[in-house]
Amino acid sequence: MNERAKQGEYILQFERPTDRKFTDSAINDMVSRMASNNAPELRSTFAQLGITPEKSVQLETHYQKIMLASLDAEMAIQQVLTARHDYDKRVRALLSDEHYATYRQYEESKPASREYAILEEYSREKSIPIDPEYQQRVIALMQQAQAYTETSWHGAYEGLPEPAVGDEAVINQLEQQISQIKEAVNLLKQKAAEVGFPEEYLNLLDAYYRERAQIKQNTIDTIKNRLAPVASGK
Repeated sequence: MNERAKQGEYILQFERPTDRKFTDSAINDMVSRMASNNAPELRSTFAQLGITPEKSVQLETHYQKIMLASLDAEMAIQQVLTARHDYDKRVRALLSDEHYATYRQYEESKPASREYAILEEYSREKSIPIDPEYQQRVIALMQQAQAYTETSWHGAYEGLPEPAVGDEAVINQLEQQISQIKEAVNLLKQKAAEVGFPEEYLNLLDAYYRERAQIKQNTIDTIKNRLAPVASGK
């Protein structure tokens, strides 16, 4: 691996087995210290709440594993951010300021390009194909309005995952996404109208985003319907 690094291959922080082993050991030691310091107060609290010693031990172990998972996630995020930072430095060193700006624009347009591909498929299904002459204009407006219905986290300049666990968290996240879509689409349609988009394209954009938002709303409704019998005690 060192030889590959000498030849120019980027090596992740924890890609080397020895580094990963050292990191795992350090994390486990940290978790053990944290759990040891936390255990007496936690155990006392459980006892006051009437939890049996046997169940208390199980909960303490579970708590310790949450600490472990949290530290693992922190290290993983650090590795991602470091790799992205180093990638940007390498790209910047290889390009002129002008070419670097062009490359960054290419990266920043990716979400809009992905969204346009979904829109294009939708337009074909509705038998309202978009004139190729409008492609770059639609993509530019999507980017300007940040009118995206899907998110990716795996590129060199993208955000970080925001997983939601549990019905309430999933519902809240989807509701926020729907709200963001509606706000972005209003701006997108306004800008599209200002630059003279045909009425059929304005209607297409409106229908497309309403359907994409409805898909998310359907998921919310499905979860709420599943929870309804539980809430009513049935």
